[in-house]
Amino acid sequence: MVKIKVEDQLNQIKMLFKALVTSGMFQHNSLEWPVRIIRCSNDDYIYTYPESYFKNLIWSTRVYVNPRTRKDRVTILRWLLDSSAKKEIDVFLLHFGLYLIYGEGFNKLLVEDVVQVGIRRGELFFSLPRFTLLSNDDFLSYMWEKLIAHFPSNVTSDYRCNPELSELRMLFKPERFSQFAHVPVSEAEWIEPISGARDLGYRKWVAEKDPMISKANKPDMIEGPIILGHPDRGSRRHFVCGELVCSGCYIEIKFGGGWIPGRYEYLSTESQIRIISTGGDVIFIEEHHMVRINQ
Repeated sequence: MVKIKVEDQLNQIKMLFKALVTSGMFQHNSLEWPVRIIRCSNDDYIYTYPESYFKNLIWSTRVYVNPRTRKDRVTILRWLLDSSAKKEIDVFLLHFGLYLIYGEGFNKLLVEDVVQVGIRRGELFFSLPRFTLLSNDDFLSYMWEKLIAHFPSNVTSDYRCNPELSELRMLFKPERFSQFAHVPVSEAEWIEPISGARDLGYRKWVAEKDPMISKANKPDMIEGPIILGHPDRGSRRHFVCGELVCSGCYIEIKFGGGWIPGRYEYLSTESQIRIISTGGDVIFIEEHHMVRINQ
């Protein structure tokens, strides 16, 4: 494996941060950070991000940072802290920069490296907000929980109402709903909070009427849009719900109300995805077309 000099890695970070500040992210002319900010009893702050957001940002910008030695890590860490002290980067870019180096919010390796950056930088580091990472499920569950309305009552006990959603429906596994709504639930596959319902009213869904599963689905197949690239597994292969689609494998493609069985034969020189139907016809589909593959 070719080792990239730490200077080149640091230049990548500098160029990326400059581009984000001047041009925004994800083709938007702005910097947006999904974050949950917690103020602790000792007045410390913890910023909590969905880890996939940082992963997606790395994936979309194609930045490659992989310092292999403490000396390399400390070199980048010094620059991050100095840039933060000079107000050249904000706390969000600092957290993203730390993620590029350490891949976690706050770990033993980071604390050990801070000792190497000097007293002034070390004091700055420990005065800044820490950050942690959450799964998408946990992050969205926390956000939903914070939108629960709490109403005092002079007649009865205080009560709570579900967040009001007019164009969205959310489904929870029973254990997760109980964890975040603090309401015991059992005997259900999915729980759907009723928009605005008092006392966190909900609908139960069981397997026979599961709204997440189409009746046309096959239990031994994975159904979803076919996507080029995966954040952790390469950019030149196709995936369905995170599963790699191999050349020559059996595939079913959705057309109208039916499915056409065939064989996947993607060619990297073609912009479209090539499928050979079981009848021998050549069919081209675009990325995001709905397909099925074997589990």
